[in-house]
Amino acid sequence: MGAEPGGFTLRAATPDDVDVLVAFRVTLFEELGELRDSASERSFRQLTRESFSIGLVTGSCLAWLALASGTE
Repeated sequence: MGAEPGGFTLRAATPDDVDVLVAFRVTLFEELGELRDSASERSFRQLTRESFSIGLVTGSCLAWLALASGTE
């Protein structure tokens, strides 16, 4: 997709984006107070990575990224 109003570009996530998607999800759950210790955070991170990796390859997961103009 091209540049959108507000200086952002939207694009579908690919398997190359798994690290970014995992980081966003872990941050969200940390802010919600759901990851109370390092063991639960490690387990959650691993399971999230596996889920995104499989889902993005098979098409069972769709995710979109909004990128500031000029960043790719």
